[in-house]
Amino acid sequence: MATWPFAVLAVLAVVGAGIFAVVWGSNNLGSRADAEGDTCAEGRRTLRVIVPPKLVRPLTKVGDKWNAGDREVTGYCITVEVSAADEEEALEAISSHDDRVLAVPSVWIAESADAGDRLRKSNPARVASMQTPLTSRSGHLLPYVVLDGEGVDIVQKRAAQDFRDFLSEPEPASVLEEAGFDS
Repeated sequence: MATWPFAVLAVLAVVGAGIFAVVWGSNNLGSRADAEGDTCAEGRRTLRVIVPPKLVRPLTKVGDKWNAGDREVTGYCITVEVSAADEEEALEAISSHDDRVLAVPSVWIAESADAGDRLRKSNPARVASMQTPLTSRSGHLLPYVVLDGEGVDIVQKRAAQDFRDFLSEPEPASVLEEAGFDS
């Protein structure tokens, strides 16, 4: 019996397996590149958060946790940047659009419960929404104000809402609890 037909079949099987492996590997790498290419497809943006000086440390830690995850909002990776300002300085800067004092923030976590209402009265166009994200152990409420107006666009407002939700997740919430706040 002739052995050449078996040799031809063996060569064809090896060539076929090689072609299959090349096509499969190429498709697999292409899918990975597409998936990785979608991360930050629109680029990077900054979410500026202004807080009372006593909250800078814990909220910077929370911001670092957020930043480590390359969190996306409408195709943009959002980097959280936390700055400190006392309430009166922040209120004045936000109300007057004075970006010499502070870079235009998208979020203001105020120190007093009525600060958001004071901003709403002095410049209602600057308030997109208000919530209460933090409560001290003594029951003191700190409003979370998502800002609007010049320098704040829809991406930053959505990122502000996502960051608010992030404050309730277990890991950031534990950082806030260590600092004496509930999320």
